[in-house]
Amino acid sequence: MTLPRKPGDRRKGALAPGAKDPKSREVKLPELFVKLPHGTYYGAKYAKARVRIRKGCYWYLVWRDGEATCECYLGKRENSTPQRSSSSPAPATSAAPRSRSRVRGTK
Repeated sequence: MTLPRKPGDRRKGALAPGAKDPKSREVKLPELFVKLPHGTYYGAKYAKARVRIRKGCYWYLVWRDGEATCECYLGKRENSTPQRSSSSPAPATSAAPRSRSRVRGTK
């Protein structure tokens, strides 16, 4: 009879393929293309596009048409980046500066 592995057993992670390879955990973004209005005789012409975020919440689709940069407003989105967990206590801060704790003229 064999016992099940403990949660702290590191052999399982060491044997996993690509466990130490950071590229295996990398996020692969999809390629975006925009169809340009003036296509060629043989078919449509496409330009590679990307999403640009301005001021942390305004999303734009941006691409180049020759020398010109074009953009399309996608909308406003709230910042969805993960915040610190609430289990870790935040350092206490006071509203008054610490240098004014003593009244002038008293010891």
